[in-house]
Amino acid sequence: MDGQRSIVFHNDSGRDGDYALFMAFPHIHCEDNGAMHTAAWISRYVPDGAHEQIDVDDEIYAWHATQDGSFDLGAVIEEGTSSPVVLGTKKAHGSSFSTTLRRGENKLVPQPNAAPNEQFEIHAQPRPSGQELIGVGKRGDDGSVVPVVALQATPSFSYGISPQARLYMARFDNGIRVGELVDLRARWKKACIDFSSRSARGHAQAIVTAKETGRFEVSYRDPVPAKPSLQRILSTTPSVGALARQGVDRWSGSISWPDTSSTTAVIQGSGMVIEALGSKYRWSVNTSQTDNGGVRMKVSFWLGEGRQPDYLYEQDWKNAVRGLGDQKEVELMDLGCFPTTPYGSFSRLPVFSR
Repeated sequence: MDGQRSIVFHNDSGRDGDYALFMAFPHIHCEDNGAMHTAAWISRYVPDGAHEQIDVDDEIYAWHATQDGSFDLGAVIEEGTSSPVVLGTKKAHGSSFSTTLRRGENKLVPQPNAAPNEQFEIHAQPRPSGQELIGVGKRGDDGSVVPVVALQATPSFSYGISPQARLYMARFDNGIRVGELVDLRARWKKACIDFSSRSARGHAQAIVTAKETGRFEVSYRDPVPAKPSLQRILSTTPSVGALARQGVDRWSGSISWPDTSSTTAVIQGSGMVIEALGSKYRWSVNTSQTDNGGVRMKVSFWLGEGRQPDYLYEQDWKNAVRGLGDQKEVELMDLGCFPTTPYGSFSRLPVFSR
């Protein structure tokens, strides 16, 4: 399956922690057997009970650097140059590059495409200025290309590289930095995410859950689209239409304000789109005026059909509401302190009259 995918990670381990995403070792087609390490691609600190969404795609980069320092496990690779690649197919050759140093900078020089099926090629320069590293790059959280697999290249050797679809997530009790070299084979407690597997076939989202045992559970699904009734609400104003296109969380339910009738509302957070308005995902907000002019909110969340909510929070805000009256949208301020659930970390609450 081609295109955009997402990984929704839930930390149900009972502990806050650092988690990192990695790519599996590629197949290397070369007589040379230089040292090869995986490097942390994306690193996130995830509190217990919280969730994170990581968006990934199929784009692959050839990567090259020279390094005078250590290439041992635990070292961090922070620099390098990269170029997008086209993998070879049965009908067309894939990208080929040669490495060189020009004016003190590493370069990947495109060569006529010659890589075989499912490969790209990197030809190591004959006289590198230091320890030459080549490998696979991916775009990180900040949009820059970071190495996800690096290997020591022998001068004048050619390397055919076949990237693999499998991804891994692991916990690091002492923290983990992007670009840090790690021996994933020594970590038996890790999540394997493979969008090319039979169980993931046709799906664009992986759900990864860290359990109290230290193990991980992985399942696959498509991001849940909003129902037509929710889509109509989301299109009531241009601002909400823009929010809907961002692909953030949507929990829809009912809300009552002091001295006003019940309204229909949509919560924006960060993550997947949640089915609402009659589906099993629902919430309600009951509010009352406080003596200091603020609003006391009692928020209930249901994940199933039970009468009692699965999550219940109460919070007071001073000057919480602005724009109430004739305006269609009401924005709650200071919602950054709102508690995080495994299904949403909420920051904004647009409200619309029914």
